[in-house]
Amino acid sequence: MTLSLKCHPDFPADAITSVNVELSYGVGDELMLEYEVLGDIAALELLDQSDPKRTDYLWQQTCFEAFIGAKGQKEYLEFNFSPSTEWAVLRTIGVVCGIRTCWKNLGSGYQKAPISITSLLS
Repeated sequence: MTLSLKCHPDFPADAITSVNVELSYGVGDELMLEYEVLGDIAALELLDQSDPKRTDYLWQQTCFEAFIGAKGQKEYLEFNFSPSTEWAVLRTIGVVCGIRTCWKNLGSGYQKAPISITSLLS
């Protein structure tokens, strides 16, 4: 299934003409997300390519996000994927802190990424 995405309204990216994600299932219950960005990619401010690793605050940079939850549940997982191949996984903990939901970082205990990221930037 392919979905057409939109840039965050508070951070428009005039250089981007479209963002799509292809959702599919791999082996077992593995969810695969393949993002495609079209436009003037050279005009984007991207983090330098690095080894895949958990990194905090990717949402403050150019990254892809996926919010995944179970129907009828308030809690959900947030996945952040950077073109640099850095990643983050967060889970709502169901407590409201002001106007934002509190988060628990799930990635700190992983020695190896629970996800695989490949960047096609050259």
